[in-house]
Amino acid sequence: MKNAGIFITIVVMLFGNSTTAQESTMETTNVKTIVEAEELFPLNGFQIHNKGLDYSKVEIKLDDATWVSNKLPVETEFKVKLLKPVGFVEIDGEVHFGMQLFISSLKGDTLGFMEDMYAGSGIEYTSAEYLSSLTLTLSCNALTPVGDTLFLSARFFDYNSDGFILVTNNLIIADPNLPLDVTYSTYSSNDYTTQCFASASDISFNGFGYVEKSEYPEDYIIFKGIEDMGLLKYYRCQVTYYYKNGKTSQESFSLGDTSIVKIIEKEENIYDLIIKDKKGYSNSDLKYLRFRIEKTHNQVLDGIVYNLN
Repeated sequence: MKNAGIFITIVVMLFGNSTTAQESTMETTNVKTIVEAEELFPLNGFQIHNKGLDYSKVEIKLDDATWVSNKLPVETEFKVKLLKPVGFVEIDGEVHFGMQLFISSLKGDTLGFMEDMYAGSGIEYTSAEYLSSLTLTLSCNALTPVGDTLFLSARFFDYNSDGFILVTNNLIIADPNLPLDVTYSTYSSNDYTTQCFASASDISFNGFGYVEKSEYPEDYIIFKGIEDMGLLKYYRCQVTYYYKNGKTSQESFSLGDTSIVKIIEKEENIYDLIIKDKKGYSNSDLKYLRFRIEKTHNQVLDGIVYNLN
């Protein structure tokens, strides 16, 4: 791991442990059946695939602030924190968990691998009722080349079952002298019925989802209630298509392209941004789509549309 210029810290939060902080109350959890699921996070693009294990919430932060991209400056820590992990099978009153770490270049060269970061640490066994969170903290040292892209895979797993939580992303190594892509002002809209999720940093909005076919015969998505579009209409939208076979493709266009984008002023300085999905979110080959608009390094609109077919 050291040769790759990467430093890793693993943190396990336990209740009743005098060496760590107690966070919040958690009910004792016995064995439970948890279906397989996948989640793509707006703003930073982390993907989580879990089976048998689950969590209540994920916090992803860069330098202790909300991270709004996948650009990782050297010598800057980021954290992925899984709150209230559940589903671990108890044997003799204890759960036994591990975390496998894999880091590679996009060419496939292995830069770091550890079978189990917890092995031999003395904290890999505990009662499920005391397990509060699992946290991966990572930073790259000054020897890591700026501009490189690293593939990160962190797999939290249960030794007593086949349950796991897999966290992945492509991280672009960035110049630490540039402004951090972080924010302390975020907005979100989650529609679990239609599986449309969006987040924004430093851009206020109040809704995201599909546009009714009765209004537009083709596939459109909408960011609702954006406050003061300002110069946003002069920026570009990047659409990423995530296919079921694991491949991705991208395209981008100007928000000023009226053949794709409609900007409707609903009331004074409040706008709806309607974007045509040229490939169609109902395409059976697609898993999900991501619509991302960046105004500055920390002003971002980012929406995820899941294919329900």
